[in-house]
Amino acid sequence: MILVFGATGLVGEYVVSRLANDYDIRCFVRKGSNRINLKGYGNRIEFFTGDLDEDFEQIADCGRNVDLIISIVNIRKIPGILKIADYHHIKRAIIVSTTGKYSKFQEYSQEYLQREKDVKESNLDYTILRPTMIYGDARDKNIHQIILKLNKYRIFPVLGDGKSKFQPVYFKDVGDAIISCVNNARTIKKCYNIGGQTVISYEDMQRLIAGKLNRQVIFLKTGFPLAYVIAAVSNIVPLGYKLRMEQIHRLKEDKVFDYSEAARDFGYSPISFDEGISRELKAMGLIK
Repeated sequence: MILVFGATGLVGEYVVSRLANDYDIRCFVRKGSNRINLKGYGNRIEFFTGDLDEDFEQIADCGRNVDLIISIVNIRKIPGILKIADYHHIKRAIIVSTTGKYSKFQEYSQEYLQREKDVKESNLDYTILRPTMIYGDARDKNIHQIILKLNKYRIFPVLGDGKSKFQPVYFKDVGDAIISCVNNARTIKKCYNIGGQTVISYEDMQRLIAGKLNRQVIFLKTGFPLAYVIAAVSNIVPLGYKLRMEQIHRLKEDKVFDYSEAARDFGYSPISFDEGISRELKAMGLIK
């Protein structure tokens, strides 16, 4: 039995749909979570409704007869998951963390570091995967929003100087990485950064999307002083979106990571951003 946390998310649904062909899956879901895409697998999938913030006694039974834990929730939730693993003597776990742990400006970077340390100091035979910015459908909160705005507006602000480097990773590449680690002993007690194939600047990413949409968009670089003003105003005046100062700070740092260890140990081979964004736009019905 595999216990999956985050089963109804973008990556989680894909992972569960793939693993349900060969394994019995228990999905830990919150009350009100949308399970509709996971209900076509008969008896291979069962649901346990709970919340990791609840009293442990309310959720302890979710780990019964479990051989493997897959966590695709925010790693800040890991203390509750470790408690479940310890209570049921579960040894194997694949934990999705984040490359946000490396950021100088990420609000929770120190907590991410501590939570990974908690995993490493546990009794688990763990594998930790750290994806970069995940994209692929409406549930991603970053690139999908850029798509919607580029498809609507002819003038588009490029916050900051537009030069910071990104390495977006397609959600199925993250899911395939998780699946590749399930029966791979080589990945035990190891951590891997997993990014997309393409390194691209913030400005070029927006221009590529606009080009795919066949939209003639005027891009206006704000520079950082004005970007901070826009962020401040967005939290006071209803502009249709809110920006955190942290988001502007993080546009000053590159988010590029080597995934050669993942390629070596479990054949990680992500698709290009060009291909991934084309898949998303086709799924949205914006291109053929």
